[in-house]
Amino acid sequence: INAEYGQIHSKNNLDFHQIMSGQAERQARYATELARQQKIDAMCRVFKDKAEQFVGHIVATKDAVSSARTALADQLAFVVDKTQAVEAGEKTELAAIQAAQAELDAEGVTNNIHTTLTGKDVATQHEQYAVFLQRKKEMLEAAIEQEKLRGLTPEQLTEIDESFALFDKDNSQSIDIKELKGLFYSLGYEKGPKEVQSIMAEFGVDGKMEKAQFREFMIGLIGDTESKEEIVAGWKLIGKGADRVDWERVEGVMGAHELAYLKAWKSGATDLDYAAWTDEVFAR
Repeated sequence: INAEYGQIHSKNNLDFHQIMSGQAERQARYATELARQQKIDAMCRVFKDKAEQFVGHIVATKDAVSSARTALADQLAFVVDKTQAVEAGEKTELAAIQAAQAELDAEGVTNNIHTTLTGKDVATQHEQYAVFLQRKKEMLEAAIEQEKLRGLTPEQLTEIDESFALFDKDNSQSIDIKELKGLFYSLGYEKGPKEVQSIMAEFGVDGKMEKAQFREFMIGLIGDTESKEEIVAGWKLIGKGADRVDWERVEGVMGAHELAYLKAWKSGATDLDYAAWTDEVFAR
């Protein structure tokens, strides 16, 4: 009996040790997996913070650009600054986000429970953001050039440049007072000696007027001179009495450059609040 009891006791001890050993192994595996999941969760949170902050910056900047009502030159300076940031610091931030995504990929993570964004999503939004800024920059540059012309057509500007070149015999990009008087005459403007001297004194330097200075004077001379009331009345006629004019009507009476200038004033608008636009133009 004692021998049989001893065998049973030994077997029970063996089973107990096996059970305890198996439980310890399971606890060790559980602890290892728990640590791994905690590490992955921390990695997911890091990615989420980086990605959402980066995309949030993109969205906020696009909103700021689209809703800007400051002077066109100030809007352009802001867009240029953001465009340069795309090529500089933002690439470093984007690289950090892609590195964080690569770490998640290496761990086999296919679904980040903390964000819907992925590294590919962020890269795509950044590419679209760069395109948006470039297009806005081009629109603003066109609008600024159009604004400088104050209503002159490209044909009128070409005529001014060609006339200047005709009297700039030595191709020095400047003319003297005698040449200036002849230039006015060729363009159909008869001006006396005192008036020519006054113009040269205001726009020239040391008795010479450069092409850019002559352009500036001619744009002021033959550019838009309508009053605020006349401009509003003209818009009201285009809009058939309405307070706003849709772009289709504007396109019917204006060229592509003028249309781009007006659309740049209030990007994203479906029509033109011409009274507000006129107020802003005359307030400058």
